[in-house]
Amino acid sequence: ILGDEFTKHLRDWDAAITKRRTEPFSLVVLGDFKRGKSTIINAILGKSIAPVNVAPETFTINSISYSETPKAEAVLKNGQRISLTADDLMRAFPETLEYIDIRDDAELLKEIRIVDTPGLSDLDCLDKQVQDYLVNADAVIYVASALSPFSESEQFFLASHIRPLSFNKLYVLVNMIDAMNTQEDIEKIISRVSERCEAIMPNAFVYGVSGIDEYRRKIGLNRP
Repeated sequence: ILGDEFTKHLRDWDAAITKRRTEPFSLVVLGDFKRGKSTIINAILGKSIAPVNVAPETFTINSISYSETPKAEAVLKNGQRISLTADDLMRAFPETLEYIDIRDDAELLKEIRIVDTPGLSDLDCLDKQVQDYLVNADAVIYVASALSPFSESEQFFLASHIRPLSFNKLYVLVNMIDAMNTQEDIEKIISRVSERCEAIMPNAFVYGVSGIDEYRRKIGLNRP
């Protein structure tokens, strides 16, 4: 009575709702290379989990989720899993790599899964896999830098890849504000990014942050 196309839509909708209800909240972290995405993730979790100071050729998608026993595995496109050490996370992987599956016992990971993505400087080569993670994301953090705030390529990426997905929760974090000289400088940069972001994503929340400062605060080290 309803028709094949309509009933298929209902089944797909039901499957999507069930998936969202039963799986952890998915937070995808995006941004150009060297914006401090991994440092911000470590600051959120309060421990060093996401690899930092990686070179562009070694950076992969890192899926970070909960396990009572911390471990890391390379997941290949054929489904094979290879156990990794901390040093392995800093080396280049073959093209057969799908993603790195990082598990940790950080308390927050009981509630959310964090996806740490490669730098998006080369938009023409945006990995389809990143887009797949975006489609299934419950919220997105886009990391910009106070040292080079909101370039044209960053604005283009938001307009072409983020805006069409109509996220309810998009957070633009202007990182590295600890490198600014005065509070006035910080406010000018945040204002500039907010204005540019408003024209593209009116519903985005813009914050100025220092990932390294928050990370060092949480683990009890001297802060910049």
